[in-house]
Amino acid sequence: MGPGKSRCVLSVYNCQTDKTDVYPSGARDSGTVSLDCSDYERAVEALGSIAICCDPKCEQPTPWFDGRGGRPLDEKCKDRQHFKILFDGKGFVFLYMCGFPVFVHDMKTTDRGLLSSYRVLLGSHVNQQVGSTVCCDSFKASARPGSSCDPRFDLDCDGTSNGTDRTEDGAFPDITTFGVGPEIPVKDTDPLPSCFYPPDPNRCDCKWELMQGTRTRSRGYQPQDHYEGSWRCPSTGQKYVTSHTVRAREPCGRWSGG
Repeated sequence: MGPGKSRCVLSVYNCQTDKTDVYPSGARDSGTVSLDCSDYERAVEALGSIAICCDPKCEQPTPWFDGRGGRPLDEKCKDRQHFKILFDGKGFVFLYMCGFPVFVHDMKTTDRGLLSSYRVLLGSHVNQQVGSTVCCDSFKASARPGSSCDPRFDLDCDGTSNGTDRTEDGAFPDITTFGVGPEIPVKDTDPLPSCFYPPDPNRCDCKWELMQGTRTRSRGYQPQDHYEGSWRCPSTGQKYVTSHTVRAREPCGRWSGG
């Protein structure tokens, strides 16, 4: 580019490729006056008024939740933290993960006894759904502008914002780390036993879908329950089987599906 020449540059984030596309203009006169990029500025304004949806064909995995049901934790995760539940003194209860508030509930009371009771129930609910710890390496890697799923705003990547993604009674966050196939009656899987945790989320670019769950109980003085889950990756059709054995009548023994 010769002297007195410059270019206008338009940068657009592409959510499909997770990269920034750059569109430079041809060489333009700049000289002693400001470079005229008014046409590029109009393009920015036009793009700013357009909603471009890059919704995936399926719900994306949540690799930050790798501790559900006692599954082996990701050894590559260097920053693992327990979730935290805090009060603000005004009746609001906050659920924090990796330093970010991801759920808030208005108890409409400042009674310490009621708040403490709810705190126990909330903690039990979250632990049942996703485990007691969060891999903050994965969480923070996705908690950025332009991320296809930012857990600060959509914790379980199901397309529903954290503010409205609640259980039917509105009291707890509705966190789902996998899907359930049509072959599994919802009445038998809600809530699912924690032993039915999905395969490694890194093996599928969607959430794993549970296609069948079975429990068999051994006989004897100390019977055991054996759980087996059949899973499918919606995007590839890949199938995978997980299994887990616990003593009978432990929490996983609540499973009643076939």
